[in-house]
Amino acid sequence: MGSVEVTRPLASPSARLFRRPKASSYLLRANAPKVRVRPASIVLYLTVIVGAVVATAIIRDRPYSDKSIDMQVIIRLLGVVWTAVVAIYWSVIRPPSAWTARLTPWAIFFVLLTASALWSPNAATALVATISMLMILVLCVYSVEINGEFVSVRAIIWASLFLCGVSLILMPIAPDFVSMRGWSDDGFGAINRLRGITPSANAIGGVAAIGALLSYAYYPQFRRVGLALPYAMIGVATLTLILADNRMSILAAVVSGGVIFLSRGATLLRWALATIAAISALLSLTLASDAILYSVSRSGDTAELTNLTGRTDIWLVALEKIDAAPILGHGYMSAVTILSQDPRLFSAAAHTHNLFLEILFSSGLLGLIAFFIALASTIRSFLITSNMAVLAILLFVLIRGITEASPLNGAPNFVIYSLLMMIAIAAARIKRRIRSGRTSGTPNSQRPLTRHRQNQYGN
Repeated sequence: MGSVEVTRPLASPSARLFRRPKASSYLLRANAPKVRVRPASIVLYLTVIVGAVVATAIIRDRPYSDKSIDMQVIIRLLGVVWTAVVAIYWSVIRPPSAWTARLTPWAIFFVLLTASALWSPNAATALVATISMLMILVLCVYSVEINGEFVSVRAIIWASLFLCGVSLILMPIAPDFVSMRGWSDDGFGAINRLRGITPSANAIGGVAAIGALLSYAYYPQFRRVGLALPYAMIGVATLTLILADNRMSILAAVVSGGVIFLSRGATLLRWALATIAAISALLSLTLASDAILYSVSRSGDTAELTNLTGRTDIWLVALEKIDAAPILGHGYMSAVTILSQDPRLFSAAAHTHNLFLEILFSSGLLGLIAFFIALASTIRSFLITSNMAVLAILLFVLIRGITEASPLNGAPNFVIYSLLMMIAIAAARIKRRIRSGRTSGTPNSQRPLTRHRQNQYGN
């Protein structure tokens, strides 16, 4: 009697798509060989999460003019020290193996910022801030090198989810603490905007938008390991952005998310939908501009939008101050002292409210040129590897930078962690491309990235 071969029926496409992933696949790519997770790698992963949270979160409420050292300042300093220890540890264990020429322009830029801190009115604080940014850059580089791109991105998303989630949880418990403070008809006090456990509503808005953008950009990779994290992040981020009423972060997130949307399949259909949406928006602004501006303004006065809530006045004063030191600037974090003392402004004018003006104010033309060179290096990396997540975060920071000086106006925060992680990812992809070309002996120009190489750990 002949033997009968028993075969398993092939799963339908829908069954394969919605099947529950194995628990072990959450950290390891499907079909990848099992590897032992080293404690040092876990420490590196947790350092990114905790570092981004500690650098951004606030645990106390005090007057803006109070600059004394308290428990929160001590915790942040300890975070800076620990970040430096971890970054230096990996630099010693793996000397320049993780470094590439694409990262050198950014290192030069941050060195220039550190040098400008020497002539800043707040020299000690500025030096700690700029050196911390250099350490965070090194930390992000080794995070991508050791733990991989996808794991490093998940660390940023977890930090964003924690900051936004705790902020929302505290709303009914401590509404005064998590509400933004500002001027209203009743004087200075709490206003109807969520700031959460971050310094401002604009800060929590930036945290939420970046978390949502990264969740959307890496959605294909999450489909292999589970969708709970990106769904939770996008839902929490959407609610946070609405409650924070951070209009520029919403605009920047829509534009950056639209770029990711257009980069995926069915390009013609997606472009058609985007064109219809853009035309509809332009027609709406043309036919009902007054009504739209009135509804978007918080005070009901359209002048609030035309002068960007007073930012244009700050820009004019900042440009005058820049003329006094156009080449080298006034030093990093000098705006918080110089602008607040100008009689035309107010004591809380802590920065120029523009990313490019802030760089000019701090480090002059020399710093701005170095920034553009570093930015061009990362953009060139994107053009070679087509990493849409890198482009999305760069676009977000630059668009948001029209009205916000963050992340280059003070101490490190969540935005600088996210930006430097994307810069490290862009450099790592170039490095892998070069190594792959050398291994095979095929010129890099003739070796397009395959799906396997692009998607391994989200790479």
